[in-house]
Amino acid sequence: MKRKNLYKFTLKFAALLAFLNILTAFSPSPRKIYFQNLKSKKIDSALLDFYGNTQINQLPSGMFRVSFYSKTELLNDAKNKKSLLPIYNFNSNASYHFDNQLFIQPVKTELNQLNITKTTNRTTKKVLGAPLSSPKTKVGVIEIPSRVTEVSEDVSLSSMEMKEMSTAKAGVVTAGRWSDLENWTKFQKTHEDPAINSIQKQWGFDLLDNRVSVKLTNQEGLALALQKIQLRNNKDSVIWSSITDNSGTAELWINPFEINKVNTKEKFGIYYLNNERWEFLGKVSGDVNSIEEYRLNKLRPKLDEVDVCFVMDATGSMGDEIQYLQKELIYFALNANKELPCSNVRLSSVFYRDLGDEYISKTADFTNRVEDILGFISEQSAGGGGDFPEAVDMGLNSAINELNWSNNSVAKIIFLVLDAPPHFENAIKIRELTKKASQKGIKIIPITASGINTSTEFLMKYMASITGGEYLYITDHSGVGNSHIKPTGVKENVDLLKNQWINVLLKYAKYGDCDKMIDSQQIQPNIDPRRNIFGNQEVVLETYPNPAINYIDIESNTDILGIKLYDVNHRLIFELKNEQISKKKRFEFPVQVPGLYLLEVNTKGGNFINKTLLTNGYRS
Repeated sequence: MKRKNLYKFTLKFAALLAFLNILTAFSPSPRKIYFQNLKSKKIDSALLDFYGNTQINQLPSGMFRVSFYSKTELLNDAKNKKSLLPIYNFNSNASYHFDNQLFIQPVKTELNQLNITKTTNRTTKKVLGAPLSSPKTKVGVIEIPSRVTEVSEDVSLSSMEMKEMSTAKAGVVTAGRWSDLENWTKFQKTHEDPAINSIQKQWGFDLLDNRVSVKLTNQEGLALALQKIQLRNNKDSVIWSSITDNSGTAELWINPFEINKVNTKEKFGIYYLNNERWEFLGKVSGDVNSIEEYRLNKLRPKLDEVDVCFVMDATGSMGDEIQYLQKELIYFALNANKELPCSNVRLSSVFYRDLGDEYISKTADFTNRVEDILGFISEQSAGGGGDFPEAVDMGLNSAINELNWSNNSVAKIIFLVLDAPPHFENAIKIRELTKKASQKGIKIIPITASGINTSTEFLMKYMASITGGEYLYITDHSGVGNSHIKPTGVKENVDLLKNQWINVLLKYAKYGDCDKMIDSQQIQPNIDPRRNIFGNQEVVLETYPNPAINYIDIESNTDILGIKLYDVNHRLIFELKNEQISKKKRFEFPVQVPGLYLLEVNTKGGNFINKTLLTNGYRS
């Protein structure tokens, strides 16, 4: 009897233990989370309560990674692949909730009035982490790959959601700069490595012993820009053509797409276009690299137009850097005219993704209205993709063949920003586009972001060299984005990206006697303000000047009830309300930071928003 009771007690005790184990397994466990910077280095930690909540009051607002593990070397273990989420933007003194799979949810408190509804869509698709800012936001678990994954279309964040809590600003991203054309011997030496040399075959380029560099000057030794140059074979067939740049230089190539061809002693002729007639300059041998200089009896043309196009990869893998790069683009746009006061700088932009995405490419044609191009750039976000290669050829095709490049531009520059190569099957299209860029005198300046490999690096270097450009590469020094590869065979020259591409602009766009004219005060900044008219059929609003420096005048055909000023991320900066302002108001800018702003005018007939550019003294 006693043995039977003992047996029953043992069964009940075992059942109780099993029940407790089940409860424990399905109950959230208190544990610690670790905050890491963008290089996955631990910088702080926080203890979760029993339900996964924590109060973050030790970190400044900023971009961090979050993990249940303190050591970064654990993050790549197969067992712990789901332990790390990409970048999140945390507000200090705000409460957040973390469940066992690291779904992050701000908790509504007196300190955090974001009014967020907790998402129930726990998809396991690979998505980029982003700050939660609206009930529409969907966040899923991410697996850590060798390269940042793409954003799935059904869970990608809208442009506004990604920007609302962004802390990105210009002057953060760091980049190196290198010209293979100016270091040709080193460039050739890198190809002594069979692995590097094979990349030429992979993409169908061969530049090593096929370069003919031509420089044209007038009788005074001054560079002659925009001179059309041809290289012809002994059958008088044109094999390459280009246009001299602001230094009077054009890069010509002897069959650069024929791999492993046998160089001969064949002579090639150099010609230039003089008053619609091609004239012979001289001959070069086909088996050596050469630099040919010619002095012509010509007047130096007066040129003041500059065309710059930004071509940017906007697939999901760019999500770790695109917001920072957008700020850098805005900085460039605001300062280009200031740096080249004698020039009419026109800007354009192309954002591209991949086949099957929401779009393949979006374009904004050339304009000297900075506010227009800044508005286009600010509206773009990262999303789509799906595999490593992207539609680079489609982005370049839109830029080279569809935009309205000026025939009178002393500099035509494409800044190609990407973190992935084109599809290999489109290599021939890439070669054709590169040749077309050279024919038009367009320099391709690649800027490679995190995620590229050595093959992509050298493809970009080939494209830069063949069009007379150079190579820029984002580095790890700023901590922005994922890891960037070290450049091959390059002595690093690292600076802020905003400085690097302004220096590139000056290198290829300065021309003539502008410096002397400024010193003698013969030139004034180009002030060409615009009067913007907007509203609807009943309400007509006018704002001017645009661009503005310190103030903007607002006129309306009805009473103005209030004025609001937002930044491009729709964050409210200033509000004038609860008073009748009548039909005219001079609005003094409460900020002095140059950039694009949104001016909202409240009238009896409704609220209306207009884009306004604030400059630091120079107007586009």
